[in-house]
Amino acid sequence: MIGGRLRVSSYINWPYGHGQPLDQVFQRESDISSAYNGTETQLAVVVREYNLSYVYVGAEEVSNYPGCIERFEEVRWLMQVYADGNLKIYHVDWTHIGT
Repeated sequence: MIGGRLRVSSYINWPYGHGQPLDQVFQRESDISSAYNGTETQLAVVVREYNLSYVYVGAEEVSNYPGCIERFEEVRWLMQVYADGNLKIYHVDWTHIGT
């Protein structure tokens, strides 16, 4: 939780160990994969589903989802608000999502 913000996922045993049904944990992982690997439309679906304000890209995301930074750079409604090498944080501009 960066700055007190909730995240869509974490180490898989943490939510399961706190009572989150395993099928829901796996669904979130699938949604994350769709957002980072998929099209802008797939990303928008996940952003809306989880009411996201930020999208985080660190070393793990770059390794697991090659090309995600390049894809995110093309999305007009993602505004990069932080960058340090491959660490990037994008703010979701809800006024332009999906346009």
